[in-house]
Amino acid sequence: MFVGICSVDIHIPWARSLKDKRQELKGIIDKLKNRFNVSVAEVAAQDFWQHAVLGISTVSASADLTRQTLQKAVDYIEENANVEVVDFNIEVL
Repeated sequence: MFVGICSVDIHIPWARSLKDKRQELKGIIDKLKNRFNVSVAEVAAQDFWQHAVLGISTVSASADLTRQTLQKAVDYIEENANVEVVDFNIEVL
Protein backbone atom coordinates (compact mmCIF):
# COMPACT_ATOMS: atom_id res chain seq x y z
CA MET A 1 0.00 0.00 0.00
CA PHE A 2 1.28 3.44 -0.94
CA VAL A 3 0.08 6.75 0.44
CA GLY A 4 0.52 9.88 -1.64
CA ILE A 5 0.39 13.40 -0.28
CA CYS A 6 0.59 16.62 -2.22
CA SER A 7 0.62 20.23 -1.16
CA VAL A 8 -0.40 22.81 -3.75
CA ASP A 9 0.38 26.49 -3.19
CA ILE A 10 -2.25 28.56 -5.01
CA HIS A 11 -2.58 32.26 -5.87
CA ILE A 12 -6.07 33.60 -6.61
CA PRO A 13 -5.41 37.02 -8.17
CA TRP A 14 -9.04 38.00 -8.68
CA ALA A 15 -10.22 37.29 -5.12
CA ARG A 16 -11.20 40.44 -3.23
CA SER A 17 -12.53 38.75 -0.09
CA LEU A 18 -12.43 35.49 1.82
CA LYS A 19 -15.85 34.75 0.33
CA ASP A 20 -14.40 34.94 -3.21
CA LYS A 21 -11.53 32.70 -2.21
CA ARG A 22 -13.73 30.10 -0.52
CA GLN A 23 -16.12 30.04 -3.47
CA GLU A 24 -13.25 29.26 -5.88
CA LEU A 25 -11.70 26.67 -3.56
CA LYS A 26 -15.01 24.89 -2.99
CA GLY A 27 -15.37 24.36 -6.73
CA ILE A 28 -11.80 23.08 -7.06
CA ILE A 29 -12.09 20.77 -4.06
CA ASP A 30 -15.42 19.28 -5.18
CA LYS A 31 -14.16 18.65 -8.71
CA LEU A 32 -10.92 17.03 -7.51
CA LYS A 33 -12.81 14.72 -5.13
CA ASN A 34 -15.27 13.64 -7.81
CA ARG A 35 -12.85 13.34 -10.72
CA PHE A 36 -9.82 11.74 -9.03
CA ASN A 37 -11.28 10.12 -5.88
CA VAL A 38 -8.82 11.92 -3.60
CA SER A 39 -9.13 13.65 -0.25
CA VAL A 40 -8.65 17.41 -0.38
CA ALA A 41 -8.59 20.17 2.24
CA GLU A 42 -7.35 23.71 2.63
CA VAL A 43 -4.42 23.23 5.01
CA ALA A 44 -2.81 26.67 5.32
CA ALA A 45 -3.26 30.39 4.63
CA GLN A 46 -6.94 30.32 5.54
CA ASP A 47 -6.99 34.02 6.46
CA PHE A 48 -5.42 35.38 3.27
CA TRP A 49 -7.69 36.47 0.41
CA GLN A 50 -5.49 35.56 -2.52
CA HIS A 51 -3.39 32.71 -1.16
CA ALA A 52 -4.28 29.13 -0.33
CA VAL A 53 -2.53 25.84 0.28
CA LEU A 54 -4.43 22.68 -0.60
CA GLY A 55 -3.50 19.27 0.77
CA ILE A 56 -4.38 16.32 -1.45
CA SER A 57 -4.00 12.67 -0.50
CA THR A 58 -4.68 9.27 -2.02
CA VAL A 59 -3.96 5.59 -1.35
CA SER A 60 -3.12 2.97 -3.97
CA ALA A 61 -1.46 -0.40 -4.41
CA SER A 62 1.10 1.10 -6.81
CA ALA A 63 3.57 3.91 -6.18
CA ASP A 64 3.41 4.94 -9.85
CA LEU A 65 -0.38 5.11 -9.85
CA THR A 66 -0.33 7.15 -6.64
CA ARG A 67 2.12 9.67 -8.11
CA GLN A 68 0.22 9.83 -11.43
CA THR A 69 -3.08 10.50 -9.67
CA LEU A 70 -1.62 13.38 -7.69
CA GLN A 71 0.14 14.83 -10.75
CA LYS A 72 -3.10 14.67 -12.74
CA ALA A 73 -4.90 16.49 -9.92
CA VAL A 74 -2.29 19.28 -9.98
CA ASP A 75 -2.47 19.44 -13.78
CA TYR A 76 -6.25 19.73 -13.56
CA ILE A 77 -5.97 22.69 -11.18
CA GLU A 78 -3.46 24.41 -13.49
CA GLU A 79 -5.57 23.89 -16.62
CA ASN A 80 -9.15 24.29 -15.42
CA ALA A 81 -9.27 26.65 -12.45
CA ASN A 82 -9.13 30.45 -12.35
CA VAL A 83 -6.04 30.28 -10.16
CA GLU A 84 -2.27 30.15 -10.52
CA VAL A 85 -0.35 27.20 -9.10
CA VAL A 86 2.71 28.79 -7.51
CA ASP A 87 4.32 25.57 -6.27
CA PHE A 88 3.49 21.97 -5.48
CA ASN A 89 5.17 19.04 -3.79
CA ILE A 90 4.30 15.35 -4.22
CA GLU A 91 5.47 12.65 -1.82
CA VAL A 92 4.74 8.93 -1.96
CA LEU A 93 5.21 6.95 1.23
